Amino acid sequence: MAEYVDNTISEELLAEWIKVTSVIQNARIVRYLTYNEALVCNYLWHRLDSETDYLTPTQLCKMTGITKSLMNRIIKSLEEKKLIEYIRLENDRRLTPVRFNREKEAVFLKVHNNSIDIVDRLVEVLGREKSERILEALRDITAGAEAVLMSGIIDD
Repeated sequence: MAEYVDNTISEELLAEWIKVTSVIQNARIVRYLTYNEALVCNYLWHRLDSETDYLTPTQLCKMTGITKSLMNRIIKSLEEKKLIEYIRLENDRRLTPVRFNREKEAVFLKVHNNSIDIVDRLVEVLGREKSERILEALRDITAGAEAVLMSGIIDD
């Protein structure tokens, strides 16, 4: 049995992390789409004008941390909503990448702009300077979390 170590700052960080992610998910800042659908669409939408405007389901799993079985359901739902489409690669027919359906961009932008409006209001409440410090801290948290998780320190 693992021994509990009192690490107050870690406990507080974890508690706040859980609270903020719960608020975001429970407040349903994305309408029409589930949180995970919006997450996948966001990744694909940001690739629209890239040379490779698609991602494979495996790539999306790695980027989002979503399991393969759940990703398959998300992709199926987004395909039914016509927000994404499968494409075929001439050089590798085994891959089944998906890309954002540009014809449905207005649907996604309505959801995305609603989320941006909420964040804009948050910036107004917190102020620009504090928001910039939070952004910098979030970037540090992301980089630190990636470093810790990639180092193999974490036990499964």
